[in-house]
Amino acid sequence: MHTHWDRYMNVKLLLMEKKPSCVLELGALNGDNTKNLIGLQEVLDYSLIVLSDDLGSDQVSSERVKYLKGVSYKIIPSLE
Repeated sequence: MHTHWDRYMNVKLLLMEKKPSCVLELGALNGDNTKNLIGLQEVLDYSLIVLSDDLGSDQVSSERVKYLKGVSYKIIPSLE
């Protein structure tokens, strides 16, 4: 997904235009995209939830990120 950050889908531009109050990342893998989302979080001030079934040691440490371990179709219904 990190290849879509500022190319192809241009997720960065989409977030800058929509100015969401919350972003949910599904499947963090090695954290490349999470790092991008945390950087933009400083500008747009949204809450960030990272949901992945494999939250390993590659997690990006940030007090502003809520990490949830699990499978999306099981966890999403319980989110506010």
